[in-house]
Amino acid sequence: MEELFEKRISYDCQIYSEEAPDEIWMQEIGAVPGVSECERLDYLSADLEFNGMTEEVVIHAPETDTRLIRVFDKSDALMDIPEDGILLEGHLAKKLGITVGDNVYVNGRRLTVQGLTNQSVSRVQYVSQQTIGRLGAGGCSVLVASNNEDALRSYLEDLDGCQAVFTRVVRQDRIRSFQSYSIGVYIIITFALAMSLMIVQNRMKSSLMEQQHKLAT
Repeated sequence: MEELFEKRISYDCQIYSEEAPDEIWMQEIGAVPGVSECERLDYLSADLEFNGMTEEVVIHAPETDTRLIRVFDKSDALMDIPEDGILLEGHLAKKLGITVGDNVYVNGRRLTVQGLTNQSVSRVQYVSQQTIGRLGAGGCSVLVASNNEDALRSYLEDLDGCQAVFTRVVRQDRIRSFQSYSIGVYIIITFALAMSLMIVQNRMKSSLMEQQHKLAT
């Protein structure tokens, strides 16, 4: 989880918009106090097909020279978003038997696998914004790096048709979920150990009673 927030993403807010952000709006966001960078990220839910197998995936299309999203391969080397083709998550590729150079079909469009990524969200695959435009209608968002959350929230309050998700809030929710999960696992393990101890004690007690009974007879 720390790897996701510390290493792979560098944005503090993701703004979802009903309409594609134009250059004027991007400049407006960039002028909000505290904002250091903003980038467009398009996304699409799609069916990925390979050798008769189909998987539902999410396609992300960051800017080609993105600095707010980092994608790594198995050797932990930083990967570029290819202008053509697709980057597949390694676990999905292994599940479907896909290797680099294979052709897959996304919403009926043939794409060549240019690389395999190593990430924590296996349903997310990466293409360029040029490529995603050929795959069908999806959504668009703006990634924002900012050190002034209050100023950004104030700006967003005046916008219609937008929804914002702050990385800090998502991170806190993930931490709480992980802590709750850890506590639950601890309780289950403790209960299992206690039950095992009771079973062993009962068996020892039963064995001792049998031996005492034999000696008495």
